[in-house]
Amino acid sequence: MIYHGYYVITATFLLNFIALGTEYSTAVFLLPLQETFHSSRAVVTLLPSIQIAVGMLASFFAGYVQSYLSRWNIPIKWMFGLGALGVGMGCVMGSFASTFQGVLGWAVVTGWGIGWTGYIASGICVQWFVKSRGRMSLLAQSGQGMGSFLYTLLVGKLLDGGTFTDCFGGGEEDWRKVMRIFGLGSIVIGTLASCVMRLPRDLEVELHEHILPESEIIKEGNEEEDDEVLGLLKKDNDYGSVQLSGSTMYGGKSMTRRSHRPNGMLVASIKALDISLAQRNFNEYVVHQHSSSKRPVHHDSFSIAEYASLKQLPISPSLFSESIREEETLTLTQTLMTRTTMSLIVWNICISWSLNAFYEHLPAFANSIGVTTEESANMLSLSGLFLITGNLTLSFVIDRYGPIVGLRSVACVLACVLFSWPYSKSKLTLQVLACIYGYCLVVIAMPIIILADVFGDVAPSAILFLLGLLNFCAIPGYLFGPTVVGYLYDVYGSYTYGAMFTGISITVGIVALGFIPNANEQKKRLGIPYCDLCLSK
Repeated sequence: MIYHGYYVITATFLLNFIALGTEYSTAVFLLPLQETFHSSRAVVTLLPSIQIAVGMLASFFAGYVQSYLSRWNIPIKWMFGLGALGVGMGCVMGSFASTFQGVLGWAVVTGWGIGWTGYIASGICVQWFVKSRGRMSLLAQSGQGMGSFLYTLLVGKLLDGGTFTDCFGGGEEDWRKVMRIFGLGSIVIGTLASCVMRLPRDLEVELHEHILPESEIIKEGNEEEDDEVLGLLKKDNDYGSVQLSGSTMYGGKSMTRRSHRPNGMLVASIKALDISLAQRNFNEYVVHQHSSSKRPVHHDSFSIAEYASLKQLPISPSLFSESIREEETLTLTQTLMTRTTMSLIVWNICISWSLNAFYEHLPAFANSIGVTTEESANMLSLSGLFLITGNLTLSFVIDRYGPIVGLRSVACVLACVLFSWPYSKSKLTLQVLACIYGYCLVVIAMPIIILADVFGDVAPSAILFLLGLLNFCAIPGYLFGPTVVGYLYDVYGSYTYGAMFTGISITVGIVALGFIPNANEQKKRLGIPYCDLCLSK
């Protein structure tokens, strides 16, 4: 049976494909929109900024929506389905706009859809993996690069003379017909992808990853301690235990798992049997104090259902629902008041003022040095292609050295690009910078990996909240950052001062990254048990 996490990766890829493809292709529509509605460059630049800001705001509320859906036992796929509908219908409605206010509506609706698809899909994806979290997350988010590459490439080519049938609006401006086509396509792709999106069920990740939850591991066990625990269990009818003999896992000769919850045997022992015994081929001795049996029972291999059936125990409903898994160790407030979260908030604020300025102003700058609209669209598509390359190559580096080291390194390279792009004098130089910029866009995906490494097993419900908070804090920067650069261009007639503004902003963010502790250190500060085998560096 195929692990459902792989379906989630595929769906996350597709949701990122339509969401970020729509977002990045907006820059290609700016010049046609400026000509159609006779607006200034600074005003038109507001459109992608509004789109991103609304998307960030929508992602902020996604955490609350997830909480309510889980409480009402409504699958989270409905939220992603509505988001996909927003992306597509926003484009379709925008294609019929007769005033600039109508185009603003297109930016708002598509932004909301992007926020409920591409901006939060990674928050679900990272919860499905532990050992290969960085690689799988970046693989799924390479859909951003693929969407940016294909959407901008096709939009640029179609705007420069594509042939359309009358069903897409004969006699209208080309940008309307292109927008309509991509809107309908986004609805189809996004709806199909959203059907498989869901949260992991209780034990589902542990079973696949072959790991034991840290909070129920007693290290450095020995046979005398095990005998003592077994003796205590004979006097205690409320708890269950599993003794693993001959195990070398996590440095201990043997381990005893015990749950201190009501009906603990239903959860702790079944976990240990299926994870540590059936899949790791350990010897096991199951002790369950039951009115009909007070004798230890020895078995070689169990599944959850087989064990529950054998012992006449009901299986916990959490095994088959999308409710929040496990009892959480940290509250949302505690996760907020950590160096990791606070440093990432500062980083996200700084990067928001600088990241999109290059992308949104690239077509206009390219035209000023003699590059055609189609060629500038090709440059944008190249950045998307190299984003895919960055996701695929850096994922192995992140799993080896950790996402914090990767984020700091790539951010320094990105700062160099943002300082230097106005000094480009040829198409080749601008193409190289666009490729490096696209490769470095992987920094967008790394904060969620850092958060999942620290809080994924102690406060999983906080991950979407924290991701939404990071996005919410970045709204002013994404909304006004490119506009500030456009204003500086209107005042000085050059992008040099705008590049200095964006470069200094990201430099401040890099300084903030220096204060992020690694996952193990942060857990140690919070007094949370951790295991080196289950965390990134």
